[in-house]
Amino acid sequence: MENTLVVLDDGDYALKLLTPLHSEGHPSQWILLMCPPRLTRHAGRWLSKPAREAWRKRWAQEQVRKITQGLPGEGARVQWRLAKDSLMDQVSKLQSEFNAPRVLDARRPRFGQDQAPVTQDQPTDASAQWAIPGAAATMGVALLLATD
Repeated sequence: MENTLVVLDDGDYALKLLTPLHSEGHPSQWILLMCPPRLTRHAGRWLSKPAREAWRKRWAQEQVRKITQGLPGEGARVQWRLAKDSLMDQVSKLQSEFNAPRVLDARRPRFGQDQAPVTQDQPTDASAQWAIPGAAATMGVALLLATD
């Protein structure tokens, strides 16, 4: 059985990446490390810690349900965990626990946000740090040309 560790923050986006990798005849086990979105400052202020943890767990269960229903065939087992500490530490612990040679970063890319690397050898995208300043400079040039 092939073990694959998947780090995700959106079930629909992750399912698009997992579907081509899943082969129906070959048994596989997917270990999902769920990274729930952060609550807004205003919502988080009024919720107690147990209520926030319950929301995180409900969110993760909903995403896992989407993924298990979306994977074709019967040959896949899915286990999941919630991310609580740093991603690198949790990924290394899960890799040693499940003997998972492959790690898939299936987090949805966000415009202007750098995501923390999942493993030590994961390449970082240096162009992402210039996305917003480059867009702002382009808009400034476009406004100057429009005023002329």
